[in-house]
Amino acid sequence: MANYRVSKEILLDIAEFCDRKTLLNLMQTNKDIHSLISDYQHSISAGKLKLFPLPPLGRLVTSTDKQRWVIPEKNSLVTIQEFEMRERRITSLLDRSGFLLTDRRESLGFTSESFDKFKAGLNLAMHMADRLCDVAADPEVSEARAAFLMQLTPLRLHHNDSDSDEATAALRNAEVQGLIRYTKTLRAKQTKILHDLSTIDLAFLLHLSEGAMLGWRRYMARCVNSDPRFWDKVKAFGELVLREGSFMLWAFVRGTGNIRDFAKTAVSVVADQVWQYIAGVELTDGGLAVALHEELKQRLHDEMWAADPCFNVSELDGPMTVQLWAYGLVAVEIGCKDWNGYNSRVASLALAQSLE
Repeated sequence: MANYRVSKEILLDIAEFCDRKTLLNLMQTNKDIHSLISDYQHSISAGKLKLFPLPPLGRLVTSTDKQRWVIPEKNSLVTIQEFEMRERRITSLLDRSGFLLTDRRESLGFTSESFDKFKAGLNLAMHMADRLCDVAADPEVSEARAAFLMQLTPLRLHHNDSDSDEATAALRNAEVQGLIRYTKTLRAKQTKILHDLSTIDLAFLLHLSEGAMLGWRRYMARCVNSDPRFWDKVKAFGELVLREGSFMLWAFVRGTGNIRDFAKTAVSVVADQVWQYIAGVELTDGGLAVALHEELKQRLHDEMWAADPCFNVSELDGPMTVQLWAYGLVAVEIGCKDWNGYNSRVASLALAQSLE
């Protein structure tokens, strides 16, 4: 007979409402309690995950280190641990870091109420970026990546054995074509997530990306004249925050050693991709920043068409039309009519002061 001392129902009630640390301590009480909670881990975890801003849709990638391992079980204590770590890091980045200019209300010129609403919007945007990142753990995406790597194995062996021009060309072509197929699978699922978000969520996601670019530009300002790819890297960091979620912000702002090196290397790699796309060298994948812009542009198109079916569609192609509309949406949401994005006078002033 199981040795619980209290009833099974009471233990499960405690497990449902206590935090993860208390739950783990409870499981260590004796083997019967450990077995009971393990048997009900799925339902206990599912209940706890509902308390987070954006519960997982499926598999996750870890944020512990640069390996980004897959967590295969959606409802598990490991998943809760991952979400708790993300939440701690996001809170720290917003409350105790000036990277997004959210450590002090004066940085952005907000009232207390507007400041709290703005931070809440960015908090949710980081969770949305994490959800976009977790798509890499989706079974279909994982299978596409595995198939891509499997296809390369014999070609790499042949290349190593012969090292001929033909073998090199075959390997490079397979790498490019395989990466294109994998990226299309990944982006299709990420674009679906963007499509399902509310318009204000998309607007805050845009602010997160632009705030990240401003922060990287400010932190790396010493390199503006010495690094010819500086501005490509600015755009790359905004793209990486959408791809890698809050982990990328944490890796750059708070990371040390290998994690910090991973962030710097990733910026250089994606900067090349940004340049190739802008230059027209690589047209297959504009990245998530382009996908986000296109989704917002479609929302603006729908709004303008509803107001006037005869509106001039070319108006949407202005260099800042979509962004200004998104800034306005956030301004209304936070109750600050003067807010005009991170590139506004207030944010630019904060940037200038930080560079003095």
